[in-house]
Amino acid sequence: MPDHLQSLITPSGAANHYLGDAAQQKFFVMTLTKRAVPFLVLFEDAQMSTIPKNSGGFGTLGVISFRKIKALWDPAVDGVGAPTSLTEGLPPVAKDLDMTEVTASLKQYGDWIKVSDLAEDASVDGILVHAAEALGEYEGQKLHRVMLYALDATTNVWYGDGSVMAEASVTAAMKLNAVTIQKIVRAMKRNNAARFDDQTYHMINAVDQSFDMNQDPNFTDMAKYVGGVAPGGGPNLLTGEIGKGWGVRFKEANELLHGVGAAAAVTYHSFVYGPHGFGMLDLASQAVRRIDPRTNRGIAIFTLPVNRPDKSDPLGQVGLVSCKVAFAGIVFDDLQVMKVITSATP
Repeated sequence: MPDHLQSLITPSGAANHYLGDAAQQKFFVMTLTKRAVPFLVLFEDAQMSTIPKNSGGFGTLGVISFRKIKALWDPAVDGVGAPTSLTEGLPPVAKDLDMTEVTASLKQYGDWIKVSDLAEDASVDGILVHAAEALGEYEGQKLHRVMLYALDATTNVWYGDGSVMAEASVTAAMKLNAVTIQKIVRAMKRNNAARFDDQTYHMINAVDQSFDMNQDPNFTDMAKYVGGVAPGGGPNLLTGEIGKGWGVRFKEANELLHGVGAAAAVTYHSFVYGPHGFGMLDLASQAVRRIDPRTNRGIAIFTLPVNRPDKSDPLGQVGLVSCKVAFAGIVFDDLQVMKVITSATP
């Protein structure tokens, strides 16, 4: 069984605070294995906004408001018949702007790790450094989860193969396949949902859904992309990208939300979207500082080294690593973000 790397040399009686005797051995060689951490695939496509300090944004009443202007083109009116030409000398009826308000409240997230002077001094591997890296990684994944919950609130939902109208009716046979994806793309186009510059939508899906798509010969995985880095040949890879097909570039993540369908079938909440559909907000004084999704770094980390005595720790026996951010995820336009609920091969 693997040993747990903890932050104190001797047991403290509480969980997660014991480094273990092995680190005290002079010739002990410790090898830290890098974990395969899921990429923060949503952050790459989110619109970043930073709220200035002392501008509100917290609590029930402290909301940040965004104005959303509805497109002037109305398919039910403008899409029927030929456009009306101008009459000489007579201006047409003025168009009205249909504006709605979208609001979000910032919430604070944070954690800290305690490190003793003995753990730092006796360890052969510099516990504070690794604690800071692990904490930044953890907070990044937590904020990614916040973004997923924000997207999950969209009112634009696709169920199963399109023949049902509720998650409870999604059967185990309703998987994310070529026909379903093409129907979803058609629905996005009918909603006039904008596409990215390469004329595709992006989709974040679960690993099990990726397995089903890979069974289709028309799915193009990354290994079949032409070239490596644009503009030499082929597209620049997106964070977490696994392939493309049917007008969509697919990005994979492990943190997607699950649900329950018909006959207790496991369902997956994936999302297909265009540009400018959702965003992330932070506070200037507690900023995310533009997380780099390829390294999972970017969370503001604060450290207090050991051997720094003060009133609460007169001998300087304890150091710490901490971080905090003020953060919110928000869907700007439901028509630009569609939640897709399907099953997958177990």
